[in-house]
Amino acid sequence: MAEESSRGVRRRELLTSGLAAGAGALLLGGTTGVSAVAADRPSGEGPMGDGGAAPSRPLSEDPSGLMLPQAIPAQIAGAQMMGIYGTSFSTFGYNPTDQASVLYVGGKGAHVSGAGARLHAWIPLRPGSRIVRLDYFGFRDADGTQTWWLMLFDPSTFAVSALTADVASGIGAIGVTRVLDELVLPGYEYAVMANSTLGDPYVRGAIVQFTPPAGDFYPISPKRVYDSRLSGDRLNNALERTLSVAIELGTANVVVPSGARAVAVNLTIDQTAGAGYLSIRPAATAWDGTSSINWSGAGATIANGASSLVGGDRQVTVRCGGTVDASTHFLIDVVGYYL
Repeated sequence: MAEESSRGVRRRELLTSGLAAGAGALLLGGTTGVSAVAADRPSGEGPMGDGGAAPSRPLSEDPSGLMLPQAIPAQIAGAQMMGIYGTSFSTFGYNPTDQASVLYVGGKGAHVSGAGARLHAWIPLRPGSRIVRLDYFGFRDADGTQTWWLMLFDPSTFAVSALTADVASGIGAIGVTRVLDELVLPGYEYAVMANSTLGDPYVRGAIVQFTPPAGDFYPISPKRVYDSRLSGDRLNNALERTLSVAIELGTANVVVPSGARAVAVNLTIDQTAGAGYLSIRPAATAWDGTSSINWSGAGATIANGASSLVGGDRQVTVRCGGTVDASTHFLIDVVGYYL
């Protein structure tokens, strides 16, 4: 996959409008109906892990008219299904805006009029999801093979790597199934890809089975994201401070990725005065009267573990309370996050 990496794949230009979630019906030709079971499948998540609902469209309404549902893959317990049309696939290794190079042939699928190209489609899943089964479907005019890959793309480096590779063989409608347990990591993007060279196989589509995020916890080595001592700005009684826990202090390193819902932290107080407490909560929410750490006198240094949901841009608000003269410096070290 070195060639694809060196081309500096442009993520946003590769996005196509045909990603469709929900029906989960098999993309094999012939019949015109959608079974009740298929039509009731829950929809997937939004493009590029944004958590929104992917556009739902019954497979019988695929505007290309290429493939209509005929069967449903065996469903893994607890998983949801997402159908990706053959019309969602675009070129990989060609100019991503040159859609004229992709040919759609009724009854067969999509392929590229040229040698050495591959077709791909993004899998729009939120971080923390798990891909548990992939069903790939293609077509061949002559007996032969078609290779399918599950791809991992790093937008920060443009590196592309293959996580799995599966080969379908035969003539006419062909397909292959992969059962796996692939965690969708934050900061990466995923796609299905198939070879489709001149005279070779056509791409009909894919069915993705996945489990949605269930509040998975991701522990990390402790990373300091805030230290009031650096600025000398103590937090005083009845005052609050809103800050981000996203970036490691003094660096540009991301500690808590976009999409995280909550963080686990070590909250440390230092050089206390009076008697008081700190309370940590998600930004832009009202204080609920709780405390996260307490002190009873001057000159204390105390650490305590705490968890909090995060607000917009991964921000939290820290409140100081207690006696009139209560104040303290405080430090926040992130030890993990929840997706």
